[in-house]
Amino acid sequence: MQLIRAKVTSKGQITLPKHLRESLSVHEGDHLEFTVHPNGEAEVRKLKETHSSAGILKHLAMKTAVTVEEMNEAIAESASQHFNKSVQ
Repeated sequence: MQLIRAKVTSKGQITLPKHLRESLSVHEGDHLEFTVHPNGEAEVRKLKETHSSAGILKHLAMKTAVTVEEMNEAIAESASQHFNKSVQ
């Protein structure tokens, strides 16, 4: 086990140290999930991506109103992220 530290900014943001990003295979645009235990300890893990249009549309459907432009932008963003990761 290795201790890795990060400093919280005044806006509540942190920069993940390079070693941690590499260990978790975290890249720009990825989502992380935190589990906080009653004893104050926390776990972090990278969320798996949804590469289907259905997953994107399901997420957008949670909004009260979604425009066709918003749907197109979300689909294009997901396709771009998927393409960029497959090239790396």
